[in-house]
Amino acid sequence: MSENLQTILSSHGIAGEFFFPPSYSSIVKGVYRLGNGNRYVLSPSSGLRVFPEPKVVTNDNYLIDLHDKICTDLGRLVSSIQNLRQHPSYNNAVLSSDSINARDTSGYNGKRVQFGIDMSNDAYLDENKAANICYKNICLAVNRAGFDVTSNHPFEKSEGFASLKSWATNVSYTKRFDRRWFLLLLPLLFLLLVRNCGNEKIGSVLSAAFDVDTNVIIVLDTSESMDCCFDRVREQTTALIEKRLKKPKGVYMDLILFAKEPYPIFGELKKMDSENSKELLDELPRTAQEKTYIMPALEQAAKEIGEFDIAKNAQKKSKKTAKKGIEKTTVILITDGEFTEDPDKGPVQIIPKIIADPTILRKHIGNEELAKEGFIINTIAVRTKDDPYKGSVNNRFHAALRDLSKKFKGRYDVWNFYDDNKTDQQESK
Repeated sequence: MSENLQTILSSHGIAGEFFFPPSYSSIVKGVYRLGNGNRYVLSPSSGLRVFPEPKVVTNDNYLIDLHDKICTDLGRLVSSIQNLRQHPSYNNAVLSSDSINARDTSGYNGKRVQFGIDMSNDAYLDENKAANICYKNICLAVNRAGFDVTSNHPFEKSEGFASLKSWATNVSYTKRFDRRWFLLLLPLLFLLLVRNCGNEKIGSVLSAAFDVDTNVIIVLDTSESMDCCFDRVREQTTALIEKRLKKPKGVYMDLILFAKEPYPIFGELKKMDSENSKELLDELPRTAQEKTYIMPALEQAAKEIGEFDIAKNAQKKSKKTAKKGIEKTTVILITDGEFTEDPDKGPVQIIPKIIADPTILRKHIGNEELAKEGFIINTIAVRTKDDPYKGSVNNRFHAALRDLSKKFKGRYDVWNFYDDNKTDQQESK
């Protein structure tokens, strides 16, 4: 790029303290992010201020109004992105979905937040689209910090950065419910449900694709058109974890979010406990870029299955156990099949290639028996309000997902958000 981002972030009109520090960051495939090998801890006195109380009374009875401070901060963040976009090399820049947060130490019971920058998508040359993704990723970062954000001036997609600036300078933050306490109480809730309702009631809340007794990797399409189904994914994931926590063996899981690139939460299959469950569930409400590249996400899932198998076998050898057999893993693929800007990389084009030659994925596992017998793919076709297939399930996308689940000995579901009068459809193979 012709202009140095580090220099621009320290220039007048850009609040560089709201972004990842240049000494710990780099631009990878058009995304300004923290380097994988660098250990960076956000200073509790640097970054965007996210404080819940609009007013604070100090020990000497001096009244401090924090509302102006938090609105000024967020307004400066929006202005910084606008000013960055004035530079020709960064005219498609938006706030990325990457963020970090740290507890503020000034005594206001709040957090500090810093952001990454995404310059990889020319779709965001459009001001309205850019403002919309910035809005979503601000909300996402604030949610991750443990707060909800509201404003007296609602954000309007059609009005771009003008509306975003008005929204930002009129915000307030409130504490979110901490799900960690809920997860700690899950085993007790199960005992109560079993006593009062019977075991069959628990399983009934799960859709066919989520009702599994194997390890699980959820592969979730996070393109903007998928917003409508995130609450259901969270509900189903929570129910799955609840069901499995009451069993002695438990469950190993990972969540891979994907749009243009896969974003694994753990990068490996991890055993679900209260801490890991919270981290996984907290990452579910996420939106990303408009493209949907499905192959890298499925390849990532296959690699994690293979690495988990290697680790398990090494563990058995170290303990000198002779237990045989394979440990199955179900990949739950959830997508609406939205068309991509690169048609050759879309679900409709890629999935038939996988069906024709399953070794495209299975080769990443290594263990041939596990690849054939223990690598299961359940698919969920999401029919959104903006369904490009106009609500019809008789199309190439649904057929591809149905055939993929059949090829990998899994189940196929349809989640309906297209027509409120129609119910979901399920097929098990």
